[in-house]
Amino acid sequence: MVCSRIGLASLVVGAAVGLVGCSDGATVIDARGQAGPEGPEGESGGEEAGPAYIVSTRVFSPDVEDATSYFYVVDSLDASTLIDPSLGLEMPGSARLFANEETGWIAIGSGEDSTITRYTVGPSGLVAGDRINLQPYGITSHWSDDLYFVSPTKLYYPDRANEQLLIINPEEMAITGTIPLPETSRAGFDANYSYEAIYRDGLVLFTVGWFDWDGDVVLGETGLVVIDTNTDQVVRVDVDDRCGGVTTPVEVASGDTYLVASALAAANNRLGRLATAPCALRIRADEDTFDASYARPLGDLVGGALAGEPVYAGGEALYLRVFDESAATVREDQFSWDLTGQAVWSWARWNVAEDVAVRDDALAASTADVVYFTADDRTFGMEALDAEYSQTRLLELSAPGGLVERLTAPGFLQGLARAR
Repeated sequence: MVCSRIGLASLVVGAAVGLVGCSDGATVIDARGQAGPEGPEGESGGEEAGPAYIVSTRVFSPDVEDATSYFYVVDSLDASTLIDPSLGLEMPGSARLFANEETGWIAIGSGEDSTITRYTVGPSGLVAGDRINLQPYGITSHWSDDLYFVSPTKLYYPDRANEQLLIINPEEMAITGTIPLPETSRAGFDANYSYEAIYRDGLVLFTVGWFDWDGDVVLGETGLVVIDTNTDQVVRVDVDDRCGGVTTPVEVASGDTYLVASALAAANNRLGRLATAPCALRIRADEDTFDASYARPLGDLVGGALAGEPVYAGGEALYLRVFDESAATVREDQFSWDLTGQAVWSWARWNVAEDVAVRDDALAASTADVVYFTADDRTFGMEALDAEYSQTRLLELSAPGGLVERLTAPGFLQGLARAR
């Protein structure tokens, strides 16, 4: 699944409004996206084979703004794996890959509306199953592909625009309620719920960053929402004003979780719109709130440079993206994404246990708005092989021996998950 990207009512029972999972009947999608007879039980067609991964890519048209999404089933992520561009399941728009690797649950969010369809891997490709529609809850499209999984029969769908979580049973493909989050509202700012959740016993935690996309301003606060998964109630919403612009938590081997400012927040600070310098907060492994004793300025780790955008690097380490201002173009009239979009962000490996960051020259400087993935408890990034994004290479970032190049995919690689 994707783990990093930058872009309210009382409980409602899904059955009461007819959203208990509208099945179109399972069909098998073969390698060319054609419907055919389903396998036994509509799934694997008999004895289960070896590993299967779903690779999702997006192809941009030079003539229109629309994109087309493709979903490929592969048995390995190794560099030797070849993907035939003609053998993908094709969907219009920017369709989203949703996945829970622990249960093997796979779904695709439409690139044209707010529906989500469950899929399984069949003998000839992907098998379409039940579908749900989120539109009656005010959702018109899928902003991202992050879901907060609670159990095999419960997940939370973050709805930032309407400041709520939808409660979904992924096995039955049924919407069972909502959790309103008016506490996350800030006038003039959009609430950005974190791309990953933090799990404690009986609790789900996620961070909130506040962004004014029109005015290009990041609020200098980080919120932390704590949800009781037994009652589906908000326990509390903490706010820490020591650090702003956090978009995703990263848990290291010790179980501690680090909340690091995004590269966008770093750029916003450089342009004078965010007073808080790039920094990191922490939540201890056995805690469910901010560590009051910890707020780490990132500049101190990298010789005063701008830094941000955390990526898990294995063990007790995180990668940080570091801005090389000497190679960049910086003007006061720019937007923050004008800085993050310049290929001048290098990599530093930060060992949080030793509190030391070292530049990693094995990774070439690139833009900061790289897409990251997790699969098999490994962290992956990607690199475009040409300016048109006609091919992208998967890079394993958390390999013990350092960077490892993996498969190459046609188009812009936008999603990755292990299906079995």
